[in-house]
Order: sequence, then structure tokens, then C-alpha cells
Amino acid sequence: MRRTINNMKTRTTLATLALVVLLGPQTGRGENPTAKTGQLSSPVQWIEAGKPGVVHMAQRTKDGRLILTPNEGFFPRLGLTAAGTGIVPDMGNLNGGKSFEHITGWDQGDQSEWGLWLEKTGRIDIELRMSSATANDRFSVSLGTGKAQEFKASDAVRLQLPASGTGLQVLRVEKTSPNKTRVKLHWIQLSGSAIQNAAVLRKRWRPAAAHTRFSSSAAGDEIRLWVMEMDAAPGSLGFYSPITTPFGYYGPTWNADGIVNSGFNFSLWSYGRGKQEPPIEQLSHLIMIGNPDAKFSGFGHEGTGVKIRGWEPLSRRQGQRQAIALRVEPGDPYDTYFSYFYASDEKRWRLFGAGKKFNNGKPLKSLWVGSFVEVPGPPPHQRTGPYVRQMRYRGWVMDAGGRWSALDQMTHGDADKKTGLTYTDRGLTEDGRFYMETGGWEFRKAPMAKHVRASNAAGAPLPVFMTADVVKSLLSIPSEINSVQAANSGARAIVTFNLRNVGANPTATVYWGGKEGLTFADRWDNETEVSNPREGANQSLILDRCRQPRLR
Repeated sequence: MRRTINNMKTRTTLATLALVVLLGPQTGRGENPTAKTGQLSSPVQWIEAGKPGVVHMAQRTKDGRLILTPNEGFFPRLGLTAAGTGIVPDMGNLNGGKSFEHITGWDQGDQSEWGLWLEKTGRIDIELRMSSATANDRFSVSLGTGKAQEFKASDAVRLQLPASGTGLQVLRVEKTSPNKTRVKLHWIQLSGSAIQNAAVLRKRWRPAAAHTRFSSSAAGDEIRLWVMEMDAAPGSLGFYSPITTPFGYYGPTWNADGIVNSGFNFSLWSYGRGKQEPPIEQLSHLIMIGNPDAKFSGFGHEGTGVKIRGWEPLSRRQGQRQAIALRVEPGDPYDTYFSYFYASDEKRWRLFGAGKKFNNGKPLKSLWVGSFVEVPGPPPHQRTGPYVRQMRYRGWVMDAGGRWSALDQMTHGDADKKTGLTYTDRGLTEDGRFYMETGGWEFRKAPMAKHVRASNAAGAPLPVFMTADVVKSLLSIPSEINSVQAANSGARAIVTFNLRNVGANPTATVYWGGKEGLTFADRWDNETEVSNPREGANQSLILDRCRQPRLR
């Protein structure tokens, strides 16, 4: 009799749930989940994704339920905030050591998503726990490509969704009503026939950076110049992907739609965060900028160094692809780096800036080139781990003998030593460019080969910016100060120097004093404006004894 009654209760419950789908969501508080409910205390496991060498990181249910909290959720449109303190400690630093209790900051169109792994089709019973809702707060919930079901926010909402597919399915909650609200989404509980043996997919809160280096199998040992064309894959979220160099970073940033931003980052590092400043002679320093209105400046966050500010060289010439170049002149005690960008509207290379980096008596033997794809942002806000960011590359290098070669090798990397898995992907596009990406739900078995190889790179047609007449400008600078000398005579000093290609309305300043200041204007005791600087020989009179006056 007891078994019959239980079966009757089961049939009655199912009938009631079917009625909920027809009539809409129900409200009423259930019990709060604990740290052992659903999959929350399950160890991470790897689930085959249905493609060779591809797996998902997942936590399987222990009791036929899945509990979705901010810690497993992601924000495809940003704008939301994960806040409070959750009931489950962070796992594997997936949330930067933090655990969150609710999602807040909801405005119309804001979304939060969770990745599910379903072994069965069927019914999903959903309970959403919310707080601080108003009478006008409306949301929707959907699974995969299925139809969204709208509901009015309240303390507890119960509804149903059909699960018609298996494998990776994304559950999405979206605010549909206008205006920002104070409502908080605390957790979602899933149960029902489709949740049997199901799992929640896990990813780091934002994609970890992907790193690589490029090389040419045909180039000599002493590279002096490289050219790289970069092409960001269009998407809905931005990322940072400069070229890495022996001195720091060089390159533009990119909008989410794949269009390059108007500015550049040319950063020469001097010393790391928390380190003591070395003697001034060992500091990196700028020596020229391709725009008279730009500023010799610096930075001091992750480390300390110099960079150019106050110039957006790609303004009104932004496109899907951008070519940049870097040349080095090794020396003692400094290696000098010259950065260039291709102005597509003018069909010529232009100087962005140049700087010197101290090498401690060990001049650079060969100029290497690398890159990374990175997404900055803290765990409460930049929850975009499962969304792919991809950069595409093609490039060339010139050796010390002036011979050009195509870059035809890109390193694999970013593999976990224990699992052999990588969160990145890299390879060749259909048109033969290298690509590197980070983010996405998938992990891949890292290839055994050291490189991705572009076998057809050497025979590919050259773009216009690599033709002989255009690329030769990368071996020069547009203007120059040279032959600087200072002669002391009593209480005076006469500084002489030569100017080449001064352009219209030139200005020149001599910085001088008793201590070396390199090109840091604020470290010099004095400065003297040069009267009417002109093409060729110039001189300036300093009415005081000095040592080693400098010209900027």
C-alpha cells in the first residue's frame, strides 16, 4: 500500500509540474542548498567532448540536482557583478581565491550563463532564489537554442524547461524589463529527468593568457627587424594582444568587433614591482617620438618604465588589420629599439617612437618576436572565461645581412604539466595565417610538436607594405639630432649639434646640470631653449659651467 501511495504521489507531482508550464512560474521558498548539495562538493573530472583530444572540466551531481551559483556563472555582456561570500570555497583558483553569494547590477539585456553537460534529454525543474525584487522586475530563462520562458522576479521562482539535446548546453538568465534594478540572484537549483548524472562545466573566471613566439626556419641567427600584421577575430568582447619584445610590449589594442583602437603601447621596462630603482644610467628611456605633440612619459603599475602618451596614431585609419614593425641597433651599454606602424591611408611606414634599454654590457644578439592574448579584469566583473578571443598573425624578419624571411613557425604552449591539457588553441587559418586563441569551454590535449608550421609562408604573395620601395623606410628615421658636443670656456659652455630634416617650425631644448638626467626632463637642473634651430649646424650658449649637457 505504501508503494502504491508513493507512486500516486509521484504521478500527482508530475501532473502539477505539467500544469506549471501551461500556467507560468510558481513562487514559494524551498530549502537553501548546502555546500554538499548537488555537485558543489564533487571533485573536478574531465568529460570527453565528442572531438578527438578535446575535454570539458566538470563537476557531476551526487544527488540528481545541480546548484548554479555566481562561482560557476559567466557574463557574456559584462555589466553584472558577483558579490557577497559564498558557501563553497574556491576550487583550483577558478575564481581568484574568492567565493561569491549573489549576482547583482542587473539592467535590461544583462545575462548570466552556466555551462551544463547533459547525458539525457527530458525535463528540467528550475528553482531560482532571488531577493530585493520589485514588482516591475522581469527576467527570462532559456536552455541552449530553446525558447526563453519569462518570469516575474520574486524570492523564489519555480518553472520548467524541456531539454531536447545532450552534451554541452548553456543555461541563460536575462533581465528583460527596462531600467537597472537592485535585485539579487543567489542561486538556481536544477532537477528533473534531464539532470540525472548531469554536470556543471567549470572554467576560470576569465581566460588565462595564451603565449607564443614566432620564428623563421630560413632566417639567420642575428635578426635585426621584424614586421607583423595582426588581425583580431571579430567578437562581442575585447582583449589585449600586443607583440612581446626583449624590452616589454609593443602594439595596439583591439575593440570587441575586431577593429583596431587608435592608440599604441610602446613600453620599455626598467625594473619590476617592489624592486629598488637602479642608478639612472641603467634606466630605459625614450629618445624620439614620431609626433611633436606626444609626450615622453612612463608607467608604474606592474613595474616601472617609460612609454609614449598623448598620441593616437591610428585615429581615422582604424581597420580590421594592422601592420607594425620593430628594429634594433644593439650597442653598449644600451640596445636601441625603433618602432613603426603602417599608415594604410598614406601607404607608407611611419615612426612611432624609439627608446634605449640598458643591457649591462651584453648587447642583444638577435631580435625575437612573440605575442600573447590576454583578458584583464577581476573575478567579480570580468566573468568571460568560456568566450573565445582570437588573434591572427603573419610576419617577416630581416637578419643582420639585410635578408628577409617569412615567419613560418609558431610555438605551442600553455599546457598543464600534470594533465597535459591546454586552455588555448593555435594553428593556421584557411588563408595561411597563424592564429592563437584563449577562452571557450574546451580544453585540448597539447600537441607533441614544438611548433605550428606554415609550410607555404615563404611562397605567399607579399602585401604592399612589404614591397622593396615601401619597406626600406624601416631602416631609417625621419629626423635626427647628431654630432652633439659641449665646450666649456670659463663660466660658459657652448653646445653645438646638427639637425637633419627639421620640418616646419622646429624647436629644440638643451637640458643641463651637474647630474645625468638622460631624457627625463624633470631630472635636469636647468633647461635652455635654442634660438631659431635650423637645418644643419646649430649652437646654444649656456651661461654656467656644466657637465655633459643633453639635447632632447
